[in-house]
Amino acid sequence: MATRLFATLQTALSCLMLAVWLHHIVPVHAEVIPIDRVVAVVDDDVIMESELNQKTGEVLFRLKQNNTAVPPEQILREQVLNKMIVDSIQLQKAEQGGIKISQAELEQTITRIAAQNRMSPQEFIDFAAASGLDPDSIVEGIRRDIILQQLQRIIIDKKIEITEREIDD
Repeated sequence: MATRLFATLQTALSCLMLAVWLHHIVPVHAEVIPIDRVVAVVDDDVIMESELNQKTGEVLFRLKQNNTAVPPEQILREQVLNKMIVDSIQLQKAEQGGIKISQAELEQTITRIAAQNRMSPQEFIDFAAASGLDPDSIVEGIRRDIILQQLQRIIIDKKIEITEREIDD
């Protein structure tokens, strides 16, 4: 009986020591890792907080680069989010209308933008990366801008056609 009691106490003591040891090695509270969250749903598109943060950073970079006054952070985020929502709606309309750009057209535009800044296309991309901007998002932003410009041209052309027809009548 005493042996059994001793064995039980020894097991309990071993478990207690193991618990104390694990307490020091394994954190009791897990680290909180922020998860990306949805900030807006636009028809078939979702705008994530990480996208808003990235776009806000890009706008902030451009404002500082041009020595433009920077609005308070909350106002800037709201303005950027509103622009992202409008762009999303327009990009969905462009996709529905079959508006696409070729890789060659995208590369020509990047070359033109780089030349305006007295750089080669690779220097332009490297400069963006060195400035803390994601080169892939810069290229994607340029692609989106081209599509939006084409959509806006189509909309303006339709308005002009209607106006000319109305004049003829």
